Amino acid sequence: MIKETPSPVLLDVGELTVEYGSGEDAVRAVDGVSFQLRRGEILGVAGESGSGKSTLMTAVTRLQRPPARIASGSVTYHPGGSGSGIDLLASTPAELRELRWESLAVVFQSAMAALNPVMRLGAQFVDAIRAHRRVGRKEAWSRAEELLDLVGIPTNRVRSYPHELSGGMRQRATIALALACEPEIIVMDEPTTAVDVVMQRQIVHRLMRLRRQFGFAIVFVTHDLSLLVELADRIMVMYAGRIVELGSASAIYRDPRHPYSQGLRDSFPPLHGPLRELRGIPGSPPDLRALPTGCAFQPRCPKRLPECASTRPELPLLVEHGAACLLQRSADQATVDESEAVSR
Repeated sequence: MIKETPSPVLLDVGELTVEYGSGEDAVRAVDGVSFQLRRGEILGVAGESGSGKSTLMTAVTRLQRPPARIASGSVTYHPGGSGSGIDLLASTPAELRELRWESLAVVFQSAMAALNPVMRLGAQFVDAIRAHRRVGRKEAWSRAEELLDLVGIPTNRVRSYPHELSGGMRQRATIALALACEPEIIVMDEPTTAVDVVMQRQIVHRLMRLRRQFGFAIVFVTHDLSLLVELADRIMVMYAGRIVELGSASAIYRDPRHPYSQGLRDSFPPLHGPLRELRGIPGSPPDLRALPTGCAFQPRCPKRLPECASTRPELPLLVEHGAACLLQRSADQATVDESEAVSR
């Protein structure tokens, strides 16, 4: 059996910490997050509001605004998956402008906030294209029409204003705009939240087709774990600014190892199979200014152990599917003990 060689790493994030404010009053919204994004991969980032998803993405793309600040960590972009990397945290504003759209693009949650309401749609595409490509205005307008056609928007809409488009069209237009210079990485911050489930399905299918066509990698941020199960290759579950579980989409759907991941999965109705009672996650996300001791999820966890109140579990490194949970550690130890007993 031939083992597949992993795709090259495009983005390497190491121990990234983001705080709001400074000094003793600083609030840590992202706490020591590490992950890698490979070429052509879709990495899903799931979690409730306040879990640190959007803060993480704005820090990775260097779009954070005061009082948010990157306290520590590293973000390295490897063009084409090459060995040499670009330190995004040390890049100057001019260097970041060169990388954005060309190598790294962002699709924001609110299409109306991302698109200029007083400019025609095509003019916004032309600005982005001509900022990174030496082309004439006529050629840029033609490229804008091609991009709209790629996402299923009639080309005659290129001269429309954003308010003349439906919500689904506006959201697809922001995806087309992100593709303007064929970047290697696209970060999407809840791009389907404001549309209905039918349009959400169309956007997801269109996105997957475009990914196959152009080969870009995606970081897809959403609170909807059920959407990521269908869309993503791997899923990263966040809670209170930390990664609590990381693994393949199929593994997290079939065997979530953290009680929080299980709660997110069970909060959505299955499309197939017998009817079952939906169970939400009791309580609310913690106040980041006063996190509980030990595991941040333990006040809401139905499976908590006594030591969860004093011990903060860490995400295991170098494993395909791991969870920052003492229950998982206990299960792993039981497996080891059973193996040792059998060997005797």
